[in-house]
Amino acid sequence: MIISALGKSINQLYDPKFKKVFLKSVILCVVFLIFISTVFAYFFLNLWSSLDLPFGFIISSIGGAFLFFLGMWVFGPTIAVIFNSFFQDEIILAVEKKHYRDINIQSDSRLLGEIKFNLKLLFKLIILNIIIIPLIIVPPIYFIFYWVINGYLISFEYISIMKNRYNHEINLSGKKFILLVYGIIILILFTVPVVNFFAPTIGIASAVHIYNNLLANK
Repeated sequence: MIISALGKSINQLYDPKFKKVFLKSVILCVVFLIFISTVFAYFFLNLWSSLDLPFGFIISSIGGAFLFFLGMWVFGPTIAVIFNSFFQDEIILAVEKKHYRDINIQSDSRLLGEIKFNLKLLFKLIILNIIIIPLIIVPPIYFIFYWVINGYLISFEYISIMKNRYNHEINLSGKKFILLVYGIIILILFTVPVVNFFAPTIGIASAVHIYNNLLANK
């Protein structure tokens, strides 16, 4: 189920609608980081100049460029998740149009609901990862908690988006391990450089396949 869902999602990355969403998310992410880096460089230059120190423009430019690339590497995927949520409905519709043409969507306010779920996911990931930081003194325990908590949250929130979208009652009590494995795989994609920019798209597209598979076999 999971391998099939991931395979279908990855194969559809060539879909023009997928490319469009990915391009918009990356452009917004880059523009946002350029803006933050420019603001940093501007204020740093003013501070440097007020101290009558030399080479202010060069140093502030280097600092701004460093902040930009650091942001792309460390915070890029997180920012991409936020921007991706605004176009998430386009991804889901593209998957539904290709694979589930007869599906009945009950929700009339999908976009706001899906953005809300993504923001909740982001908030929970930040809070819970901060809470487990002290466990890093015992690396094995820390990594177990890290993978389980983050994997579970990702799968739970993405499947919740599907439940909210289709408004179907489905018993997931016997599928928790499958959903956890799915969440951990998506989490792994988030940790791989470059691939992590595709992770939000692959994650939500896979959730559509997994949820509809669960519905068909309930």
